[in-house]
Amino acid sequence: MRLSLFLYAPALCSSILQPGTFTYKSIGAKKTTSASNTVDARPTSSDASILTDSKCFSNPDVEIADNSLKSFAQHLKAFVASGEFAAEEFEWSAQKLEKKLLDIVDQVVRYHSCHDLVEQLQFLQHVYKSMMLAVPSLTHYDSLGNKGLQLTTFAIGLNVAIFGLFDSHGHPDYRARDYQSRVYTFMDVLEFRRLEFQSLNDVPFSIRYVFQEQILQADKSLKFLELYISERREKR
Repeated sequence: MRLSLFLYAPALCSSILQPGTFTYKSIGAKKTTSASNTVDARPTSSDASILTDSKCFSNPDVEIADNSLKSFAQHLKAFVASGEFAAEEFEWSAQKLEKKLLDIVDQVVRYHSCHDLVEQLQFLQHVYKSMMLAVPSLTHYDSLGNKGLQLTTFAIGLNVAIFGLFDSHGHPDYRARDYQSRVYTFMDVLEFRRLEFQSLNDVPFSIRYVFQEQILQADKSLKFLELYISERREKR
């Protein structure tokens, strides 16, 4: 896998989301409250990005790029549709997926001012890279018989599986099949595996470190997805 795939244009890799945007990138971010209820009628950078995207999507080529991104997202989500990451199947398809992603990068780079396209591309690059990095652990290490290592590979796989609950922009995809039940099932399984790992003795420091980092990320992601469930309940 070429690292340049994820460094294709430094200008596009900077943070482009506005404060308060409800996306995967905001996981772990602290909430802030306004000190005033005064409505500011001045145009914001968020307003500007909306106007830019509106102009962008009047271009048929931009719509083609958008369709390519959404199609690629569905390809990736197919590997976690069962609630687990199908690592071997992904590995078989990885080279074709990489070529497809490189083609999409070429499309999006031409329209780097289109916020919506860049947001999708950044998130899908992150998902693809996470899947690629998880494959060696899930397809080779799990058979070694070390319980601590097996639980660590589980945590790695869980983080990838959680991507199935986000859409192509990195927003919680409440339309995903069994969204709510999958969130809570993942949370229950995560806690069970966490306790199982804590009961182990003589786990090498490096394995314990990786496990804790993976579990922490999964926990943040799931709490973020659960928050969206609560938000939707409050709006009813």
